[in-house]
Amino acid sequence: MKFSYILFGFLVIAVMMGCGESPEANLQQKAAKVDSLVIKSQTTGTSNFDSLKSVQKKLALEFVEELDPQRVPEDDLFAAAKLYYTAGKLDSAINVLERLIEVDTSREALVMLFETYWVQNQIFKAEKLLRDHLLQTDPEKADQYYYYLFHGYRNLNDYEGALAIADEALAKLPAEKTLRLALDRAELLWEVNQKDAAEKWLDTLKEMYGQDQQAMGRILAKQNLFDAIGQPAPSLNTDLWIDSDPLTLEALKGKVVLLDFWAPWCGPCRAMFPHLLSLYKEYHDQGFEIIGVTRYYGFFNQLGYQEKDIAPEREAELIKEFKKAHDIPFPYAIADQQNGLQNSMAYGVSGIPHMVLIDRQGIVRMYAIGSGESSEEKLNQGVKELIAQ
Repeated sequence: MKFSYILFGFLVIAVMMGCGESPEANLQQKAAKVDSLVIKSQTTGTSNFDSLKSVQKKLALEFVEELDPQRVPEDDLFAAAKLYYTAGKLDSAINVLERLIEVDTSREALVMLFETYWVQNQIFKAEKLLRDHLLQTDPEKADQYYYYLFHGYRNLNDYEGALAIADEALAKLPAEKTLRLALDRAELLWEVNQKDAAEKWLDTLKEMYGQDQQAMGRILAKQNLFDAIGQPAPSLNTDLWIDSDPLTLEALKGKVVLLDFWAPWCGPCRAMFPHLLSLYKEYHDQGFEIIGVTRYYGFFNQLGYQEKDIAPEREAELIKEFKKAHDIPFPYAIADQQNGLQNSMAYGVSGIPHMVLIDRQGIVRMYAIGSGESSEEKLNQGVKELIAQ
């Protein structure tokens, strides 16, 4: 009898273990649970999306830890792909998405595969997907897909491929949708030392957009950026300094200075913080300074705040709190709207983050725009060279 009870106990345990949920079970519910974190944050007013993404990634990792991409049921492929993507398991996401588009060529599936190819630097596959499907499925967003392909090839140092994509897009799409790409084409020509071609291209853009005041402002900002290289750094017009007495670039001669044009609401700006902090830690004792340059925008949506139409004094308090929360050791300079626009025009800022390197003689030497490996590598090389001089 005792043996029978023991045997029965083992059978119960075995049954209980066998009833555990398989990794393939309820994938759609799991994906919805990960997505619901965003919905909950929006309904509660939380807007610290950097922390939210970390929580989402952790939960998605738990769901896909034992999931085999080859065993995902056909009906759950899209849900599994979203989980893999959020978890950072991009090879598995591609595996599942490539299976998915054999049976589902919906815009949502195609866009996720395009983005995953892009993140994984599989730009040839992304371009093929564009030509095979996306141009027909989502023609209204063609300018965005071309833009990403351009920068994908640029990040791979395939400048001919990048220029070919830009030229194709500029020939096919209306001018009102391609100004951003047209300006980046000028920038690429400048970077590969085709400076005369870059200048001529800007002249062409001035003729194309001469009646569009907003477009002309962006074109002139790019012209100012090119003109600033090799020239004395323009003065900064500021209204408030945080964690520093007022500084001038003239007084900072003898040091290498990086101006980081940024804003609290800018995700790519925040993505650059770790790299800027790394540079500051490595080179500050060798005469390297960083100044975070921003302006008042009248709203603040970080650290759980969601405030609009706020006075400069309140915005300054929030930026101080933001700076402390992110452990930023270098000073911030804040300008009012007019001075901020003057600073942006002087340094050719048309998008942020926009970083400018100034040498020990106070001469503008180089710039980097946007977050990511390309900007990080440019800054690494530029700071190292200028520190050594």
